[in-house]
Amino acid sequence: MPEALKEGLSTQESDLAEKVLSESQVHAFPFSGIVLLELLKQNPKLQQYQKTAGVFKITNANVSEDNGKKFVAVDAIKMYSELTPSDIKRILEIHKEVKTKFIQVMIDIFLNSKDHQMKTKDGDDVPIKSAFRRG
Repeated sequence: MPEALKEGLSTQESDLAEKVLSESQVHAFPFSGIVLLELLKQNPKLQQYQKTAGVFKITNANVSEDNGKKFVAVDAIKMYSELTPSDIKRILEIHKEVKTKFIQVMIDIFLNSKDHQMKTKDGDDVPIKSAFRRG
């Protein structure tokens, strides 16, 4: 994060923003990417940094329902130069909202597994929670 941007933030906000923006995937949920895309949706001046990067093809690295969907990339390095302290504060708010929603949905997946199904490659419906079982 640029030093000039840090000047408009508390040390805690700056440290947390750097963690959020560098956060990697957790079980195929790219939280930092989700947060950035939500910020772009809410802030039209930043949408120029969103690029369509291609189309998913079935591999072992993604889930079958993603096959054929477009995926996007964000030129975060260039975008950071346009961010304001209020954008960073909004990133922190969005991150909290996304994580809270994720936790709520994960709890519901385990408590109400019949309501959360996915298709196997054989076309069978199985509870999503089965994807989280260890070998």
